[in-house]
Order: sequence, then C-alpha cells, then structure tokens
Amino acid sequence: VSFADLDNDGDQDVHTVMGGAFEGDIYFNSLYKNPYDNENNWLKLKLEGVEANKAGIGSKIKLILEENGVERTIYREVNSGGSFGCNPLRIEIGLGKANIIKKLEIIWAGSGTIQNFNDIDPNNLFLIKEKINQLEKIDLKQINLGMNNTNNHFHHQQ
Repeated sequence: VSFADLDNDGDQDVHTVMGGAFEGDIYFNSLYKNPYDNENNWLKLKLEGVEANKAGIGSKIKLILEENGVERTIYREVNSGGSFGCNPLRIEIGLGKANIIKKLEIIWAGSGTIQNFNDIDPNNLFLIKEKINQLEKIDLKQINLGMNNTNNHFHHQQ
C-alpha cells in the first residue's frame, strides 16, 4: 500500500497491489482518489542533498505551526515509509487548519547540516537544497485521475 498525493490536489490518495499472494494470483491493482474537498492546509518538501545523500533519506524535519495563537510542532523523517509498500520521498505534511508556518528546521542525515526557514506559506511544494538557504517553490499542476466523486477508484492490471 502506498499513500501519496498522486493528483496534486493537497490530499493523499491510496494505491494498493491486490494480487501476487501466490503464483498465478493475478488481480487488478487499485487506486483510490481521496474524494473529500476540505479546507485543511498542507506543505510538501523535496529535499536535495549535497554532502548528505541526494534524496535526503534519514534527514529530520521539524515544523512549528500557529493556529489561532496556539503553537504546535510536527516532526517528520525522510523515508519511504514501509517495507511491503512505499511512499514517495517527497514529504507531504498535513497542517490541519494551521495557516502560519513559523519555522521549518531540517537536520540533514549524513552531514549534520542544520537549515532553518521562517514564515513559510502553506499549500506549496518547495525544493530545498542542502546548504542553500532559499526555498525554491515548485508549481504543481493538478492531474485528473479519470475519476468522479461517485466512483473514486479504478483498477489496473499489473
């Protein structure tokens, strides 16, 4: 099972391999689009290491958010997220109703380099390169997965 924002609309979708439990077990894979439109905010990060590994695997991320004057902290680590399924190395963080990202801290695995960014706009994808203290905004184009709200999944053969 993999969880990712496959259609770039801000919420996570689900892909699962349904067959392969035994020889000859051929069954369609399934892709489930998250059909809910919500008002929650999000942040996506793509890390690019220089001294650390290129994908930033193992790097630690800390976000300090503010919602209605209350601070909260979210922690993430760059990894594929599983053993029998995997998620993209692009970090996808749900922020709930928080619309202020006060601080982003990255501790790069391998090099120990620490980078801090302040006052980040939510609902964006940023490329962050190790040792370059600038966020590079990447424009995301929404992808139509060929589904509608009454049929939020489709199958495809392996």
